[in-house]
Amino acid sequence: MTQRTLVRIASMAAALAIAGLVASRVAAPDSARLVAVRDYLFTRYPAPDEWLPQYDQLGRLRDSPSFHRDHPDTARAAIPAELDRALSAGLRTAFTFEDSIRTMVGALPGFGNGSCGPPYPLTEKLSRMARGTGDGCCSDFTEVFLLLAEAHGMLAREVTNSAHTFNEVWSAARGRWMLVDPQFGLVATDSAGAWIGGNDVGSAARAGKPVQWGAIKSTVPARQSVAAASRLFTGESKWREFRIVAGADVVRQDRDFHAYSFLGKPIAQALEFVRGTRPGYVGTKHN
Repeated sequence: MTQRTLVRIASMAAALAIAGLVASRVAAPDSARLVAVRDYLFTRYPAPDEWLPQYDQLGRLRDSPSFHRDHPDTARAAIPAELDRALSAGLRTAFTFEDSIRTMVGALPGFGNGSCGPPYPLTEKLSRMARGTGDGCCSDFTEVFLLLAEAHGMLAREVTNSAHTFNEVWSAARGRWMLVDPQFGLVATDSAGAWIGGNDVGSAARAGKPVQWGAIKSTVPARQSVAAASRLFTGESKWREFRIVAGADVVRQDRDFHAYSFLGKPIAQALEFVRGTRPGYVGTKHN
């Protein structure tokens, strides 16, 4: 047994033990949450024939006991009033689901520095992003987009490939997930111009097939978006790993992470799975 495996075993044991002490107000975690902790800590990947059913399942089972029910009021209360008013006004004039996504992505210009900065609380990230100041990277944009989506009734999730973190949004009308990169304002499309999901992009990249990209964020020059697509999504090496966290309560997740961050990131995030703030996790790996 390698040292890395021993560390992960110790991390998982510590996470479960601490959860019993610090989360006594929360009902005992169900088996699905414990499976998520195991998969996260041990980087367990399902067999290829298990992947696609789980990929879709994380979108369809939003009311499963393993998933939190949406808390749009809590999410909306975390958004600065001026930003929420502007976003709400834009969404009222959106004619299509895709227009709503464009409005949401365009509502936040971004950080002044594109590098990862200190782990600001979520409300501080929102404020800095709206002003275009401070530090922030892909995971910060993803977290803020999840908050905006939940506040306005959209089902979104966090997705990570081998190079980048981005979002997917569930389209009930089309019955599929659609890739949205809120940092660079990117969506992937098929030959007919319809938006497609991360698994579609990854499958195309591994097969050496081209993917078309659309730029939907006016504050990011189109050529910068295209360059980002090439750098972060194009090629088999970018899709050797593909991980999803679905059903997250981002307000509570942010609070929990800052409360437990002194324990180290692996244990802090494992506690989020145990407590149900990050209830759905699945990943796949291609050698």
